[in-house]
Order: sequence, then C-alpha cells, then structure tokens
Amino acid sequence: MQNYENHDKATRTIALMDAYDSYIERSEYKDALRVVQELVVIRGSAQDWSALGFCQNILGSYKEALVSFSQAIYIDPDDIVNWTNLGGLLGELERYDEALIILDRALELEPDNIETLFNKSIVLNNCGRHDEALSFLNIVVQIQPNFQIAWRNRGLAFGSLRRYEEALESFEKALLLDSNDQAALRYQGIVLANLSRYKQALTSYNRAIELNSRDLEAWLGQGIALSNLDRYDEALTAFDLVIELAPDNAKAWLGRSILLCELEKYEEALSVCDRSLKLGNQDAAVFLNRAKILLALNQWDEGIVVLDDALNRYACIGHLNNRDTKTIICNLLCRTHNLEVSTWQLCTKTLLEVYEKYRFTSLLEQELVQSIRELLLPYFNVEIARTWRDIWQNLVGERLEFQAFLRLLNTAVYYRETKGDPSILLELSVEEQSLFQSFLGIENLSHQFNEADLMWQAGYVALTNRELFGRGVVWFEGDNPRYISRRDDMPIELLNLVDEYDLDQEFLVIAPNHRIVYLMSFDQIGLDPKVGIEPNSEEEYERELDSILAQLQEKGLDSAQASSLRNMTLAYRNGEFSLSAYSQEDMEIVQIITEEWSAGNIQVVADLCRRYLP
Repeated sequence: MQNYENHDKATRTIALMDAYDSYIERSEYKDALRVVQELVVIRGSAQDWSALGFCQNILGSYKEALVSFSQAIYIDPDDIVNWTNLGGLLGELERYDEALIILDRALELEPDNIETLFNKSIVLNNCGRHDEALSFLNIVVQIQPNFQIAWRNRGLAFGSLRRYEEALESFEKALLLDSNDQAALRYQGIVLANLSRYKQALTSYNRAIELNSRDLEAWLGQGIALSNLDRYDEALTAFDLVIELAPDNAKAWLGRSILLCELEKYEEALSVCDRSLKLGNQDAAVFLNRAKILLALNQWDEGIVVLDDALNRYACIGHLNNRDTKTIICNLLCRTHNLEVSTWQLCTKTLLEVYEKYRFTSLLEQELVQSIRELLLPYFNVEIARTWRDIWQNLVGERLEFQAFLRLLNTAVYYRETKGDPSILLELSVEEQSLFQSFLGIENLSHQFNEADLMWQAGYVALTNRELFGRGVVWFEGDNPRYISRRDDMPIELLNLVDEYDLDQEFLVIAPNHRIVYLMSFDQIGLDPKVGIEPNSEEEYERELDSILAQLQEKGLDSAQASSLRNMTLAYRNGEFSLSAYSQEDMEIVQIITEEWSAGNIQVVADLCRRYLP
C-alpha cells in the first residue's frame, strides 16, 4: 500500500513540475504559483521553495518571497542560486547592506558565478557605488562578452559617473547585441542629451517610443531634446502627452515650464512651475527655473532668494547648465538696464555674490564673456555698454578670473565708440581676437573699413532681422529702445501695421522721429534676399538700383522716398557722404549707422530692405 502511495506521489510531483515549467514558459505566473505551492506541500525541497520565491517575487509578494528563499537556503545552504536570489531581492527592496552580505556569501561558494556578480553590480549601482559596480560589470562582460544587459548596466554606471563617451560605447555594444532594447535606447538618449548632441538624442528617444509608446521617460527626453533644438511646438506636444497620460507627472510640468520660460511667457511659466513644485518636485532644476522666471519678471528680491536655494542644490550635484546662466545674464542685461544705475548695480552685485557663494564663478565669467555679443547689437546704445562695463569693473576690479571678460568688454565699448575701428582688436591676444571676431562675424582683420564701403545695415533705423533679435522686435520710445517679444506688448501703431501687412515681425523700419514709416519683408517686396549686385560700372549700378527702386514703388514706396533713397545710396557708394547736409537728428542716426559698417560686397537688395526710408 505504501509503495502505491509513493508511486502516486512521485507521479503527481512529475506532473506538477511539468505544469510549472509550462506555465513559466508562457509567463502565467499565478498558475505557476498555484502549482508550486502544491509542490512545496508534497515534496518541499530547496528547489521547490526557490521556485515558490521566484513566483512570489514576480507577483510582488516580496515578504513571502524572502521567507521562501530563506527556507531554500536553510534546506540547502550550499546552493548558490538561493543565496543569489535572496541577495537580489534584498537589493530590489533597497536593503542594500543586507543584500551585499548575502551576495558576498554566495561568492564565497562560487567566486566566478556570473549571475551573482551581476546581481552584486546592480546593488552597487543602485546604492550609488558606481565605480565598484563597474569593476564587477567588467568581470561579467569579460567572462561572458554577450551578456547584453550587463553592457546596458555598464553604460548606466558610466553615465552616473559622467563618463559619457564610455557610457555610449557600452550602450552601443548593448544595442548591437539587441537592437530592440528599449531601455538602452532611452538611456542612450539621456547620455547624448547630456553631451548636448540633441539631434542624435532625439533619434534614440524616437526609436525608444516606437518600441513603447507609453514610456513617459522617453517622451520627457524627447521634449527636452526638441526644446534644445528650438522646436518648441513639438516639445510642448511631447510634454502635454506625458501630462495626459500621467497628470501628476511633476517632470512634465517642469519641462513645460522651462519651455514657456524660453518662449518668454513668464506668467504662465511661473504658474506651471509652481504646479510642479506642488506635485512634490524637489529637483534643483525646478528651483532654478523658478528663479529665472522671477528675475525675468524683475521680481529681483524674491528671484535672488530662489536662485540662492537653486544654486545650493546644484552645488551638491556639482554641475550647473551654461544655458541657464546665459538666460539669467541676458535678462539682467536686457531687462534691468532701464532702471536707475544704482539699482542695476545692486542687482549685478547680488548675482555675483550668489554665484561666488556656491563656487560657480567660473561659469558666470564664461557666460559674461558670451553676453558681449549682445552689447554689439544695435538695440544697445553706447551708453548702456559703458554703464555695464563700469559696473563690472567696480565689482571685480583686479580679480584674475575676470580679466579676460573685462578686456573683451572694454574692447566692445571702444569698438562702439570708435564707430567700428578694427585696429582696437589688435590689443587683444590671438585667442581673444578670434573670439571677438566671432561676435562680429568678421573672418580676419586684414580688411580695413573705409567710408566708400559704408552701407546701411540693421541698426538704429532699420530693425529687425529675426536671426539677430530672436523672437521679438525693437520699438523706440523717445531715445530708448524697448524689446518686444509678445503681441500683447506691441504698441497699437506697430500692431496695426503688423496686421495690415500680414507680417511675421521679420523687418521693422523706423524713422528718425521714432515712428514707423514702413514695414516690409523680402517676401512682400518680391525680391530674393540672396541676390547680390556687383556691377561692372557706375552706369550698370545705377540701372540696377533704379530697377529695384521701381519695384519698391510698385509696392508702395512713393517717388519722394525713392528719390531720397537713391541719392543717399549713391552718396554712400561713392564716399561722398557729408554730415553737414543733414540735421542734428539725422547726424545722431548716422552715428549709430556707422557703427554697423560691414566689410565688402553688401547686397543692394538687403541694403534697401534694411535701411531707413526717409
């Protein structure tokens, strides 16, 4: 009788084992759990308890899984699989110290066990010990070069250490082994974005989204990459999709806020940023973005307090984005220069102090150098440039780290004061000359400017080209230019003309009495801005000029304007311009126009479209 019972038990055990294997193969874990629970009752071997722990772990019953793995070890303490499984589960539960003890015990049994080494690398990575994790991952891929997930995790470890090129090499190896590894594609996108290689990052994110259209992190990455490529509408779509799928996703709200800040929609950006904070986002980026918004809104006192908090958080991370500092400096330069000098100086001083406090002075100096490009644009008059220089000279004095910035800043001011004398650049070092020339768009200093080369360009009287002024236009009120980036901020005169001509704010022409007299774009004139005129003779030049003037008259330029424009153009071409022929107001205009001299062969079409129409 006993033999029959043993036979039935053995037969049932075999049937249950076959059923378990079948369910596991089809990923039917609940049925597998039911079967293995019966196996534990019938037989109760270490293998059965280990299988039970595996199913419980997969189904999220972690406490029960811990008990099952522990029981398997109790029955068979020399089986490395049970130690490895227990250590891996403790790591998933973030009980890292216990996990490492268990995994070390497993490695005592078998030092070269791939799964145990890999599990230990995961635990080390997750608890921030990336260098140690790498040492184990290197052993794993050396023993088993085709261990695809190990290559992916190796890329993660390198990425966490900001060794981005090495991270990319590991991700590329992982994707070579499995081109459809969606997680590796997403991580690859993150690393490429950290290297500012946004087009490549976008390709990785797009591929990851193709494989899993509900991967929120991939959509967020796509939004960030698109934003950095200035593809703002598409970026907003990506962030909005994340918010639609997960309304409480604080990162998506932050991304949307950063984008709105870039679009200079500051009030809306602030509201969205606060939404991210309310959702519990304590990332340093959300505080920095809020600081940028407040400073842009000229809420300086509160903005500096928030900036202090943000830089404190970034100091713990050890990294701050150049683009954010650039935005802060640009806002300081463009949005506060119309305040009292003492107020502007105080704002500048507090900004310097907070960057010094958290040892980001070098980054500040780098972006101050880049801001000189703005001072060379025509909507800053020379007096603003002088004031900016004086403020910084008083603030930093002889401090070594700011001397390159001060030299370049002084050169910019002198360049404006001398109406663009290129010989001033010779006082700079070769490297500084090259940098300053890049600000001006000058290839070299061999060409000498002369009055015969003087052609009217984007300046005091002819604004603006979108490439120079971003998404806004410049409007003169009295002697002070005001930067306009939103339709709601446009004076009614400008708004009416924009609507009348159906323009996209591409060119704005302003008269000496600071009112608009004409508004045009290349498309409306019907001329190709790339077509240049290089006549062989004076007669040919005049024929071409008269032909273009005739086209302009067909578009609304009256005969008096055409005649005046013709005379001025020829006077400049022939070097016959005389200040005595013009009023004091015209002289002021000419003074600023001459700052915009350009070297050689300026397209007559571009000249006509950009110049002041008297």
